[in-house]
Amino acid sequence: MRGTTVTPKSAPARRGPSAGLLDVLDRQVQFDARTRQGLSNHLPMELIALDALGASPARLEEMLGRWAHTMLQPRADPSNFHAFLVDLRLDGIDATVARQMVRLAESPGSEWFHSMIRLAYALEARHVAQIASALADWTAYERVLPGEPPAGGTTPALEVLRRLHGVPLDEPRSHADLGAVTEQEGFAEAIAEAVVDETLSDLALAAAAVHVAQDDIASLHLVTGVQAARALAPLVDDATRARFARRMVQAVAAGYVGAGAPELPTDAELDVIRVRALPPWDVVRAAAVASPDVHVTKLVHSCRIERAATDDPLYDWLAARQVDLLG
Repeated sequence: MRGTTVTPKSAPARRGPSAGLLDVLDRQVQFDARTRQGLSNHLPMELIALDALGASPARLEEMLGRWAHTMLQPRADPSNFHAFLVDLRLDGIDATVARQMVRLAESPGSEWFHSMIRLAYALEARHVAQIASALADWTAYERVLPGEPPAGGTTPALEVLRRLHGVPLDEPRSHADLGAVTEQEGFAEAIAEAVVDETLSDLALAAAAVHVAQDDIASLHLVTGVQAARALAPLVDDATRARFARRMVQAVAAGYVGAGAPELPTDAELDVIRVRALPPWDVVRAAAVASPDVHVTKLVHSCRIERAATDDPLYDWLAARQVDLLG
């Protein structure tokens, strides 16, 4: 596992989106990507994650009511949404997404990875209107990071981040301001030798290690963001996939600095975590479904997918910790 590239296996089997999920997604799609308070609209992602974790229709309705009545606002300009909806109906999901990703691959960190996560989740549900909504949201909030991403080297991303811990870079005012990191002198040089693995499995391990080190919202989004990118990468052409991987390395490294560049665990410390006794998955799953925190549900959902893809028990530990079940 140490710094190696793990070839993704199949994601965990799923029954497909429930009728209850499709219904609430139909009713949610009218809302903007930003809430009335100016925060990211997590509702579509949360509904899809809840359904994947086995939530009841009543739980989905509860979440829809909580957000829709207190936080959400209608989409200010629906023109892009309707244009994408027409494209999806005419050309199909895969062709439309592949075409749009040629451009969007340059900005995976947009809206602190939320734009990309929304699209990956919408694709998981195969909900055409939600895919159109996610494409419109990413287009509205896309931001290409300053600087050229690394061409790629031979140093695993986790080792690059460990070295980056000692580089004197200024932490941005907000963890979401990735551009304030990438434009600093010394950043590009510090990540130049990072492995650029088009499956992003090397980067997934690095993101998981950051969240092991620092259990907060900033590090959590590195895990969920990389998992979303790994879902999108197989859908694009070879040239776009290579470029996407380079931009992801840049964005995750910047996100690590934005998260405070915590000291990362050693390989030996990660291996100790991997062999810890943990509660059964069903207990973790049920706790995530019951949690009032949307980030908990998303993290546990991402960990379940990555556990199946990589066979790395580190994701079991992260999921159990997120629902306070480590004991």
